[in-house]
Amino acid sequence: MRIWMAAWTVGTMLAGASVVSAEEAPGSPAGLTVTIHVTDNANLPLTELADAETYATAVYRAAGLHIVWSSAPWKPEMGQSVGPLSIDVRLVIVPRDMAEKKCREEKLGDKVLGTAISGASTARGRIAYVFYHRIVRLAALQHTPFARSLGHVVAHEIGHLLIGVNSHSDEGLMRADWNTREKRPQTFTTSQVQQIRRRFMTMLG
Repeated sequence: MRIWMAAWTVGTMLAGASVVSAEEAPGSPAGLTVTIHVTDNANLPLTELADAETYATAVYRAAGLHIVWSSAPWKPEMGQSVGPLSIDVRLVIVPRDMAEKKCREEKLGDKVLGTAISGASTARGRIAYVFYHRIVRLAALQHTPFARSLGHVVAHEIGHLLIGVNSHSDEGLMRADWNTREKRPQTFTTSQVQQIRRRFMTMLG
């Protein structure tokens, strides 16, 4: 699935319509941890990466999800989860040359900021890609802090891995297009939190 760089075509969203806190959402997946294994092929400055991770962590915390970031080499067959209720996903930050090659091969438009395999059911298949140079361009065009832009795209693409197929929505984090004028982080809707809980509590048994 894709997130499109089309914020300038989006009108103002209803304030607070999509933000769900752990306390507000009865389906909040308490105790569920998402371990994100980061492969940074774009060689971001450590401060930029840390700031983006902080932003994405806040997005997930608002939905009651705990995030663990790891830069350890990706070896899903070894079972790197931190606990029995932990989901492993991989995040690949892709530099310009690799991103443009991938977009050509997969016929992705020039406004696509990232892609993920929504239907993956195992750690090996749960991989999200974000296109670094396109996010830099978006942040500059929209006068948006880079860490916020990268953090939002990361949270959105990982969201596809957690929710599964048909994971775009009309509001919140999983909108197909992002309104960069939103002042506070957008998170999952209540129904999406419940869907994540059902999917992974059943899977992790």
